Amino acid sequence: MYPQGPDPFGSGPHMGNPFGGYGHHTPPPAYQPPPSKPNTLATLSIVFAFLFAPVGAVLGHVALHQIKQRQQTGRDRALVGLVLSYALTVVAVVALVVWAVLPTEKAPATASPPTATVSAPASTSTTTPTPSTPTPSAVPVTADNITRVLLDGQALSQVLDQDFEETSRQPPQVGGLNDMPNGLASETEATPHECVGATAIAQRSVYHSANVSNFAFQTWWSRQKGSVMLVDQAVIVLASPEEAEGLFADFSQQWTMCKGQTVTTLAGTTPDGDHFVTTATNVRVTDSVLDATVISDHAGGGFTRGNARALGVRGNCIVEVKVSLYGVAPGQDLMSGMDDAGVDVARAMMARIG
Repeated sequence: MYPQGPDPFGSGPHMGNPFGGYGHHTPPPAYQPPPSKPNTLATLSIVFAFLFAPVGAVLGHVALHQIKQRQQTGRDRALVGLVLSYALTVVAVVALVVWAVLPTEKAPATASPPTATVSAPASTSTTTPTPSTPTPSAVPVTADNITRVLLDGQALSQVLDQDFEETSRQPPQVGGLNDMPNGLASETEATPHECVGATAIAQRSVYHSANVSNFAFQTWWSRQKGSVMLVDQAVIVLASPEEAEGLFADFSQQWTMCKGQTVTTLAGTTPDGDHFVTTATNVRVTDSVLDATVISDHAGGGFTRGNARALGVRGNCIVEVKVSLYGVAPGQDLMSGMDDAGVDVARAMMARIG
């Protein structure tokens, strides 16, 4: 029997825990990750909203996606950047549309020099205002510069407020009396022939007894769907201003006499074998410009169109114009509000004659 003694390992109710400490052990504090920085793209979206709004919107959307994936902060910044970017983009688009649709300011009107009024037995009306179109400086008309009197596509666009082909389908015809159109030379081609001058432009048979030194003619076609289909314009240079004034007075009497008379074109027929007919109405003489409304149709009807006809005198020159309009539905204004179109073109041509 061995004597009892203290436990050499120190065990017992009052001995210390060999693993250290007494009672329950307190665990260490949980790991707290450092706070994340705000998403960089969210900040940049606000900056680019003012520099270039579309980029700001893209950055805002990318920032929201990254914030959701990476559990970052900065969502409010991204939303602010998106709102600013879209708002500024809308403002820019609206401003651009307003700028695009505002009418372009036209050049100021060039007043025509005063000319003597030639009286005729026709009733007169109020003076047609000079069209607002830039014109080259007026010069005496010669064989070398006669085509300068004819309006080009840009000038016609400004007078008639409609675009025309930049290159005419028909280049200018230039020459003398024998080069003028002669398809309606006699009663065989058109009847009554004495009224051809009121409905057809610059016919040789109308000027056969005049001293024509130079002549130019050109047709311009519209390149857009509008009221005007085409514009015929001609300038005839005579031996003297006195002869030009005398012819203008004769034409005024002739047009007045032919007002309401139907001219039947016998030279050629329509595709359906019918004849073309034209009638001059609303004949007026105002400030050296003679004008009329010319109604064209087939003899059998159904193809009625309006034409604005004008003839003016300036110096030793006669200018002639015919503005042909598209047909309209029955009951609508046949002239589509373009009653003075021929007068406007004629005055613009006269302003180029010195």
